[in-house]
This record gives sequence, C-alpha cells and structure tokens, in this order.
Amino acid sequence: MPSIDAGMRQDHPALALSSARALGVAAPMRWHFLALCAYLAGQAYLIPLVAKGPSWAIWPRIADLAIGALFLAYMAWLPTGEAVSPVHRRILGSLVVGCGYCCVSFAVFTMIRPSLYGSPLPSDKASVWGVYQLVRLVQFTFLFYAVSAVPLGRARQGALATITAAVLVLLCALVPLTYFGAIDHRALVAHLPDDPGTAGPWASFGAAGDSGLGTISYNHAYVGCQLILLFVLRLSLTATRFDWINASLLVLTCLAVFLSGSRASFGAMLVLAATCMWLWTKLGHMRAIVSIAAMGCAVALIVTLAPSRQMPASVGSVLGENDEILARQFSTFQGYEAENLSGRTEIWSDRIRFLNEEPLCWVFGSGFGSAVSSGAQGHMLPLNTVLEIGAIGLLVGLVVLLRIMTALWRMEPPGRPVFWGTVALLITSLTQETFYPVPAMGHFPGFYLFTVAIALRLAADASVDESSLRASEATED
Repeated sequence: MPSIDAGMRQDHPALALSSARALGVAAPMRWHFLALCAYLAGQAYLIPLVAKGPSWAIWPRIADLAIGALFLAYMAWLPTGEAVSPVHRRILGSLVVGCGYCCVSFAVFTMIRPSLYGSPLPSDKASVWGVYQLVRLVQFTFLFYAVSAVPLGRARQGALATITAAVLVLLCALVPLTYFGAIDHRALVAHLPDDPGTAGPWASFGAAGDSGLGTISYNHAYVGCQLILLFVLRLSLTATRFDWINASLLVLTCLAVFLSGSRASFGAMLVLAATCMWLWTKLGHMRAIVSIAAMGCAVALIVTLAPSRQMPASVGSVLGENDEILARQFSTFQGYEAENLSGRTEIWSDRIRFLNEEPLCWVFGSGFGSAVSSGAQGHMLPLNTVLEIGAIGLLVGLVVLLRIMTALWRMEPPGRPVFWGTVALLITSLTQETFYPVPAMGHFPGFYLFTVAIALRLAADASVDESSLRASEATED
C-alpha cells in the first residue's frame, strides 16, 4: 500500500496540513472510528442477541447496534462534504438511485398494484419482506457513506487489520468446532425461542445436516461468503503483502469454508486462493507457496481423519462420517450437473415460467420483496433481481457493480484484493442471492459495502499523501 510514515509527515508540514483538509480530519471522528471498529468486531457474532422485534429477521445483532452507534455519532458531528472522496460519492449516488428505484417498485408493484388489479400476489406477506429489504438497503447505504467519511491513518489501518485477523481466526476456529460437535449449535441459540413460527430458521439452527455454521448464520452460503470477505478485507488492509500471518489465514479460511458445507463459497475460495498464490509467486515467494500448499494438505488430511460427533474407534468409520462433506464439496467441480444443484434447476424453471406468464414482470418485476409470496426466491442473483425489480432494476444494479469494480481496479494497490474478492463472490451469485438484501444473507451486502468503502478510502488517502508530498517537495525545490 503506497503511503508515507509519520516521520515524513512531520518533515513536511504542508503535507500534513493538506492531507488533513482533503480528508476531513477532525477530532470527533474518533467516535465514528470506534463505532466502525465495533461493527467490524460484530462480524464475529451475527446470531441475534435477543428475540425482540416483529420478526426473527430483524432481531437485533451486534452489527445493528454498531450501525446505530455510528448513526448517533454522525448526528452529533456531521463531517463536511470534502470528507468523502469523489469516487465514493459516485458509488454513493448509484446506491441512492438504487434505493429510490426499489422504493418505487415496492410502493407501486408490491403494494398498490395488487390492490387495484387483483393480482394473485398476496401483498401482506410481500409487504413484510419488502419493508425488511428496504430497511436493509437504507441501512447499508448509510453504512457505506459513514465508513467513506472516516479518515484512516496508518495507526487506524493497523487497528482494523488486527481486528479483522482476530475475527477471522475466531470464526475459523468456531466453524470446525461446531462441525465436529465440540460446540453444540443449539447451545449457541439457547436464548432464542425454539418455535419455528416465532424463530423461523433459527429454530432449526445446525439441524438437518447443516453443521459447521459457527456463530455467523443458519445459512451455510452466508457462512462461506463471510469468511471469504473477511480474508479479502485482511489482504486489503495489509496491501496483499506476503507474510506468515496472511499465509496461515489463507489456509485456515480455505479449511473453514470447506467445512461450512457451501459448495459455491468453496469454489469461490479456490479461485481466490489461486489468485493469491499467483500474486505472491510474482513477488518471488515460490518456496513459501510450496510450504503453504504442504501445510494445507496436512491440515486437510487431519480434518479428513478427525472424528465427528461420536469419536469412533477405527479410521474407517471416521472416514465414513466425513464422506458426506467430502462428496458434497468435491461435487463443486461438477456444478454444471443438475443433481449437484440441490433442485435449483427446477426453481429456475418455475421462476422463469412465472415471469413468462406476466411478460411485464420481465421489465418492471413483480415488486420489491414479492419473490417469496410468488413462490420462492430465484436462488440466482440476476434471476432474483429481474423477478422482483425487473430488467430496469438489474440494469441499475449492474451500474452500481460497474462503478465499484472500475473504482477498485483503478485505485487499489497492486494485487487488488477486493477486486478479485468481488470476482470470486460473483461466482457464488450464480446459485444464490449473494448481494441481495434477503434475510438469508443478513448483513453480508452491508459488510461488502463496508469493505469496498475501506479499500477505496485507503487508496484515496494514499493518493492525497502522494500528491501532497510531491507538492511539498516542489515547493522546497
């Protein structure tokens, strides 16, 4: 990561002054940064704290409380417009337009249209999901703006890198512990109701063969994506440098994603791991890469032979217990076969049939939040987007994604971890709603915007530092 040290700032007063002005530095921003750190730390525990609220989907989590604290900090001290870089403002503008379009879609197609034209879609259920998704969209858009405005010096960058590593290590430990039964899933949600009508999917947390969920979500797809994004954020905060901490985190993350049971996430993690090794090899770390591969194979062998639940006596029975997860994850390489898509081909066919019955839905969608009431989610990000907000909404989403990807490509330092992490996560969106604000993905879309805002803020800070340094040196000459 291109940057300058504190000593250089002291040697160049003009540099320090111009950086402070350009980045909107102010003492009250320390509270904003503390709330930001709390949000990041809260990614380690995303199980609802209490069963309070009209629906299980909005039961409060640590991340929600941290966003609330961040909002209060901004109400107490609102930074100037200069605190947000132009590239952040362009992305923020696209997000605001997207929120506006979703509001119109919800009002017109989810609420008004069924009442006026007797649509078969029950607006009561759709309205609940639509309100939830709108609240999440607004919450995540504010989070992106709030993080974009917080100055990140070297000390703060180091603090965030440490927190990210700690959260990732904790989750990489909790996923195997819950997978092997050392920690009972039910014990983690003992404070929540066990009635499915009240707690929804939390009532069956860790049941029905879903093990290795850690403290992230009842949805293993969310678990896998969360682990990947935390690793990507760690790389971004450390400028993708090769060291034994990042190398060890790569191995641990691969293992944890494997045990999460998410095939899409496992495939994405393999792509990201290959990218990391390629980048590190270009930097001349071939011997270390071989060591990482050997360490990964050793860990995989230990996990394969490790007992699960009953601690069987023979190796053969142990291998038999782990056959299911091995077969499931290795089927990632045959993802094109229908039997490995867990019924998604039938879901996709049904959703396309629904769209064909009402051709206007291809353009405008059936209404924001209406997918469940019309049958089911699309289980594919583009399809689910068209299903709810139509081709117009898909176009808006593509504009947001294009602006994010373009900014990351142009501004990230060599290695571009968040850019390549986004590419890997887009692979998962072929079989799930990775970046859509559905309850199954919880805070993930917001955490992704958080990561993008951090990466671009670091790049913007570095750009200001370099420009100011050149100006200062030119003045001295």
